[in-house]
Amino acid sequence: MILALLLMIAGGINLANAQGTGGTIDSVNKFARPSTVNAGDPVNVNVSINALPCVPPYSVSVALVIDKSGSMTGTPLAQALSAASLFVDTLDLSRDEASVVAFSGDGYDGDSANDADTLSNLSQDRGSLISAISSIQVDENTNIYEGLNQGGATLTSAASSNAHALVLLTDGVANIGAGGMLGLSPSSDALTKATELKNQGIRIYTIGLGQADANFLKNIATSASDYYASPTPAELPTIYAQIARSLLSDIGTDATFVETYDNTNFEIIDGSQVPTNGVIDSAAGTITWDFPTLGSRQGVSYQVRALTTSGTYDISRQTDITYTQATSCSQQGQQLDFSFGTGATAAIGQTQPPTNAIPANVTVSLIADPNQAVAPSDVIAYTFTATNRGKGTADETKITLPFDPSVVELVDATFSRNTAWVSQVNTSSVEIKTGTLSSGNDSVSGTVRFRVLGGTTTGTQLNTQASFTWSDAAGGGSGNSNTVTVTVSDQSATQPYATLTVTPYSASAGDSFEVKGTGFIPNEPVTLWYNTPSNQDVAVKTVNANADGEIELTFSATSGLAPGNYAMVAYGNWSAMTAVGVFQIQ
Repeated sequence: MILALLLMIAGGINLANAQGTGGTIDSVNKFARPSTVNAGDPVNVNVSINALPCVPPYSVSVALVIDKSGSMTGTPLAQALSAASLFVDTLDLSRDEASVVAFSGDGYDGDSANDADTLSNLSQDRGSLISAISSIQVDENTNIYEGLNQGGATLTSAASSNAHALVLLTDGVANIGAGGMLGLSPSSDALTKATELKNQGIRIYTIGLGQADANFLKNIATSASDYYASPTPAELPTIYAQIARSLLSDIGTDATFVETYDNTNFEIIDGSQVPTNGVIDSAAGTITWDFPTLGSRQGVSYQVRALTTSGTYDISRQTDITYTQATSCSQQGQQLDFSFGTGATAAIGQTQPPTNAIPANVTVSLIADPNQAVAPSDVIAYTFTATNRGKGTADETKITLPFDPSVVELVDATFSRNTAWVSQVNTSSVEIKTGTLSSGNDSVSGTVRFRVLGGTTTGTQLNTQASFTWSDAAGGGSGNSNTVTVTVSDQSATQPYATLTVTPYSASAGDSFEVKGTGFIPNEPVTLWYNTPSNQDVAVKTVNANADGEIELTFSATSGLAPGNYAMVAYGNWSAMTAVGVFQIQ
């Protein structure tokens, strides 16, 4: 909602005159997200102004393009979606409009169109935009080209008088291009599309999260200053707020923004203020920001936690803003003061809608290092990744990793998050609990190291498969990981790929081949393609591994295939395991 609240303007400028001349605040947005929470849960409070700039353009059409590749799992995606929601709350949707596009990519079917989802075309419906953002769930690879393509397409219906902008967030490097296949000119395709959009007058902002390729994203952006580095997800809200302020011209300088919150029923969460330079006075219940310039879409946010157990409250008690009108405005240099009343309503002590019918779906992958052979007295490390692919929350996943105490001894274990821990060490197994796995491909990984006992007979095989259980509101479940086989040898060795068996090795074009592979996760979807002698990728099909993690299919070589050596490739969509087998066309 947009609240038209108490408006006190030095000099007596009324609302109609403010909208006509620009440079004067006419209303304020105040939102609590989520607006219904349990006592003790954090609440985001987003507060922003609406003002008409003094010079055109007066409104903006913006496409939010968000990376949903697998590496965004967990905190990165959660923070990205929260920051994007803050961005939407900063817009004046009586004038502005936004669209939402999420991109990833399977990279195997040669169709780039399904590597991104347009979740909302240009809209001024705040609820629909927030819902579109919150619906994003992680997937696989990174097709930046298609994200730009669909994001740009949503802007074709924007009014020519609006500023046109696209905000791209990614944490990775492009690995799928316009052809929809892995490894086929992904970066150059994305750069070409970006140039096309910029030539259409679209200003492109890029945000590089974590280890994203900064130089590449600077080239995607309209200018180097339109690239923002976010070393961790914590910087994303501030970055989105900065971009929102830069969309249109400033309305003032030397601004002070004072937010008074309900410190009787809520406590501020330290470090949550955006921008981060906001000064908190908990005793007075205020946060004060100083801005050298005041944007027409200026926004701030902060988090609070309820001190009470029930009730409905306006968290924002009052918002006071003082600034000097910008030199581009007709009343340039005039000092203006504004005060806005309560808002950002939150209901405390009411639970969210029940989800007890929605199950989780956990899978666990396992890899070994070294993965082919390990020498006596050397260390072998088993890395597991537990992923919740269901729509319900997995409240607790327990992984049991077996070992043979006559062959190896436990060394140590490390985990990707502090909710995971070794809950029990038995004579021949290690039990690990992961903590909660949220829906939407949330995952946790860990590495358990063993040392092969000296004197172990060479040729001994370590066949390792983890079992696991999980609990959820629908009764929980259980399963097994893929099986990893490593042989004790005189020297440790690792190979880059697992082996596919293709028989016969050599045949004529049009003949059939049998393809077999092992070591995948039970029931895992496995995508197959073959590489031609001219280094082209040709899709075959996607099959599901059986309950033992095996795949088997008959492949008919296309009539007319050129003679030469070919490589059949199988990729596990859950385990990320790649297996390769060679065959020959006579």
